[in-house]
Amino acid sequence: MRRPSPRRLAAGLSVALAAFALTACGSDPSSDTSSDAGSHADHQDAATTSPASPSGGSPSSAADAAGTTLTATEADFSITLSSGSLPAGTYTVTVQNDGSATHSLTITGPGGVDQTSDTVQGGRSTTMTVTVQPGEYEVFCPIGDHRAMGMDTTLTVT
Repeated sequence: MRRPSPRRLAAGLSVALAAFALTACGSDPSSDTSSDAGSHADHQDAATTSPASPSGGSPSSAADAAGTTLTATEADFSITLSSGSLPAGTYTVTVQNDGSATHSLTITGPGGVDQTSDTVQGGRSTTMTVTVQPGEYEVFCPIGDHRAMGMDTTLTVT
């Protein structure tokens, strides 16, 4: 079994805490990931939805992540954000795949933010936690040529 990097472990802990806090929403992140890695070798996960112990995380960042959400709805081939402009902070991003193709979500921008969700099959969703500061962020699907096909948008953080 491959040992996770410290970055993945930290991301996983944040997601696990957020998932625990959001269990009332009815999402089961552990069943929402894809094992279709072979056809999308260029996809790199920055968050994990595996259950993890909540030790080592900052209580304030976990509370911030659980209380502030953003939904990215992906379809074939578009991305719609629940809000195109947000105040700086930590967000739990729900990635909802309403399309039939497999998708993922990458957020890149100021401060070195470069996070990618787990791969999501059609009709499924996953979550990831991201902390953003003021500036413009690119939000796109990193799988294959999905970005070039229109799965690209901008998020403004104030």
